[in-house]
This record gives sequence, structure tokens and C-alpha cells, in this order.
Amino acid sequence: METYKFVTKWGKFGALDGEFNLPTDVAIDHNDDVFVADSWNHRIQKFSKRGTFKTKWGQIGQGNSDFYNPWSVITDLNNHEVYVGEYSNHRIQVFDTSGNYLRKWGNYGNGNGQFYAPLGLAIQAGQIYVADMGNDRIQVFDKNGNFVKKWGTRGVGNGQFNNPQSIASDTQGYLYVTDTNNHRIQKFTKDGIYLKQWGSLGSNDNQFVSPVGIIVDNFDKVYVTESAHKVKKFDSDGNFITSFGSPGAADGQLNNPDGIAIDPARRVYVADSVNNRIQVFERSHNN
Repeated sequence: METYKFVTKWGKFGALDGEFNLPTDVAIDHNDDVFVADSWNHRIQKFSKRGTFKTKWGQIGQGNSDFYNPWSVITDLNNHEVYVGEYSNHRIQVFDTSGNYLRKWGNYGNGNGQFYAPLGLAIQAGQIYVADMGNDRIQVFDKNGNFVKKWGTRGVGNGQFNNPQSIASDTQGYLYVTDTNNHRIQKFTKDGIYLKQWGSLGSNDNQFVSPVGIIVDNFDKVYVTESAHKVKKFDSDGNFITSFGSPGAADGQLNNPDGIAIDPARRVYVADSVNNRIQVFERSHNN
């Protein structure tokens, strides 16, 4: 079985540069810079891949470049843009990679283009996919925020959700959603056609306790964080490969891991949210 080892970490509780108050998501850009949604500090922080602080932006508020619990962050590698989903302002804001404001869309509600806690973001073929958690649906937009389509309702059936929190795409254009309170992963086409699911509540390899974050690497391997303080890795059909992490605050241990990202060297970056840090893992070379 594959194994993963701890590489490095950075961050601790606080509001100074490089400190965090519930970091909930992490993303990597074309320069291998790392962006962190520092949710309860109401800001985005930018680091080198080794954790050296570079810059930050945001403060609590409702204006352009303000945040109220920024929860999700992704980077558009083609256009060098950063997208941020705000839990409590119910909107998406877009910046360049230096933190300069570009545009925004969304407000509270359940109509097309409205949100109730947009917690997950993915980019696929120039479109933005949003896990609209409180409305139990996926919404799709063009890069300017124009509504394209939606799918999903509350429930336990195929294509239904109970608090979907994250979404990710693979190299074939398929989409994977952490259906958090249904304790499963669902897989869709880019048009929202249901394909398959895996997972149920439990502690076995193919089970989850509230899966939260999700990312897919360039080999279409799927990594999922869960509230049982683990990262689990699967192939694109949901077959279990390995897991790593355990409860605690020591190196390599996790406390409610949330967002997750992978760099070109396939190092795994985890927003170790309650431990207020980012941890980095890599596959051990002896397996």
C-alpha cells in the first residue's frame, strides 16, 4: 500500500502575518505560490511553497476586497486569477494573484446566481462550478459570473445532496463532489449528469465521517479530507488506495482537515483547520 510522509508545516493561531484563525482552504498557482483562506481572520494569505509569507489581503466587511468568512479559494492557472467563495457574504470574488480586486457576483438567496454559503469551487473548461452548500446544489457560471446551469436538490438519491462542501474536476472533465452530510462522494459529467457514488458513514477504508475537501491530481487520483482527521486517496472509480493522518497536533496529525491542494511535484497541501496550520505531505519513496 502507498504511504505518505510529513514534509513541512507552517502557521499557528493568531492574526499576524503567517498566522491563522481557522484556515479552511488552500490553492496553488502557476508559480507554485500557495493561497490560504484564513476564514476567521477574514483574509487571504499568500505564501511560497515552503511557507514563506508573501502578502495578504482582506478585512471583515461587505465591500470589494472585504471578506466575511472566506471559505474556499481556487486559482485559474490559465488566466492567473484567484477565486474566493465567502461563507457569510454569500458571493464569489475574483482577484489577480497579487490580490488586486477584479470582479464579483452573488448574494444571499436560492435563485439562479444566488448562494447560501458557496463553500466549494472548481474550474473546468473555462466554467466555474460552485458547491452551493446551503441550497444543496451545484451552480455553474462563466468566468464573469453569468449563470449557466445548476443541478441538485436536498436528499439521499443519486444526484441529490445534503450540504455539499467541495467540488473538483479531473483531466477528463468529470466532477467530484463531497456530499458531506450524506458521507459520500458523487461523480458527475461536466453537464451535471450523475455517474456514480461511493462512501457511507463509517470508519472503513471506503467509508467517511463527513467528507469535506476534495482535489484530483493529474493522474486522476482523488484525495478527500474527512472530519475523522484523515486524508483518503482513491482512483477515479472510487477504489480505495491509501489514507494518512490521525487525530492530534503533532507533525502529520490532523484536527478537522478541510481544503486540500496538490502541486506539480504531487506534494499534498492540507488546511489543518483547527490546528491553524498548513501541512504538506508527499508519497514515500520506498513504495
